[in-house]
Amino acid sequence: MKYLLFTCLFWFSTNLLAVENMELVITNDNNRLAVYLLNSSTEEMLINKRFALGPASGPNEIALSIKDRNGKDHPFLSKIRLAPAVESDFMMLEVSKLVGRSFDLDSLETYYGLTSGSYTVKAIYHNGRGSANGGFVGTLESEAVIVEIQ
Repeated sequence: MKYLLFTCLFWFSTNLLAVENMELVITNDNNRLAVYLLNSSTEEMLINKRFALGPASGPNEIALSIKDRNGKDHPFLSKIRLAPAVESDFMMLEVSKLVGRSFDLDSLETYYGLTSGSYTVKAIYHNGRGSANGGFVGTLESEAVIVEIQ
């Protein structure tokens, strides 16, 4: 029983440390939403760079939490078919380096059913499976940004 408790505590603490060593950054630039993963640790980290967008419960790495001015959630509405991540989706992210992807606001209108207005957007990065060589496994959430849909 003590061994099981120690193992659980060790696993939990190492996963917390991994999250503290990675940051998820979101920016709104020229009608594009950019989501970046920043390695703020002291060593390289193996990460999933695919950054596929989809619902919070899907096999994708990126989900967006979008709320309008009234606080109403706008869930991901599109249907996607996404294969599991493969080894080529993983890379070593050097210390203090970024990797990411940008999303056109027009596509977000379609994916989330957005109309004209102001929205608060947070990005969530989730990688539930490492590669065969290990890698970052966990969930990160960005700060919020405001986007205007015309």
